[in-house]
Amino acid sequence: MELNVINKRLTLSEQAYYIIKDAIISSVLKPGEVLITEKLGEKLNISRTPIKSALTRLQYEKILFLNASNNFVVMDITELDIEDITQVRKKVEVLAVELLENKITEDQIQILKDIIEKYNIAIENARFSEMLECEYEFHNTIAEFSENKFLIDTVRNANNIVKIYLMLSGTYERYSSNANVEHQEIVDYIINKNFSKAKEAMANHIGNLSNRILA
Repeated sequence: MELNVINKRLTLSEQAYYIIKDAIISSVLKPGEVLITEKLGEKLNISRTPIKSALTRLQYEKILFLNASNNFVVMDITELDIEDITQVRKKVEVLAVELLENKITEDQIQILKDIIEKYNIAIENARFSEMLECEYEFHNTIAEFSENKFLIDTVRNANNIVKIYLMLSGTYERYSSNANVEHQEIVDYIINKNFSKAKEAMANHIGNLSNRILA
């Protein structure tokens, strides 16, 4: 098991958190794998306390769970989980795009472009956590621009779950470039005021994300 090196600008707990999280995203640590605090401490050359703090934080984010032996385990996902969340997302996020018609401003479009650019930079530098945050931010921002508070809450909740699924799938690193190309396609249709195509592109993007998680 190969883990990244320590970054001295962060606390030991923060360093351990990001290293372990990136190891899960890149599938170095796989769903169902038991994480032993002592072994991780040896790998990272830090004490048990910051390791335990990092693992507890990941448990709170529902990336890990505690088994009957009180060991931390990487969460697993099922095909049914993916199908259920995809069904909901296709409905609400296509509606979010529809509600932008005759409403979205040039400034808001620029915000979406900036997220896409930030995503590209994260891809170029292989920053897995930042890629996931950009994916999350893109979808939530479109929802926020709809100005429908119930839709916004639904999209946020759904994408909190999807972010975990993408992380656990171990496939996100391979397909992140494809995802951002699809983001650009959605924005291009919005710029050209072709909202029927923008909605179709959003539905396809969400379906593709589902397929990538299951790949």
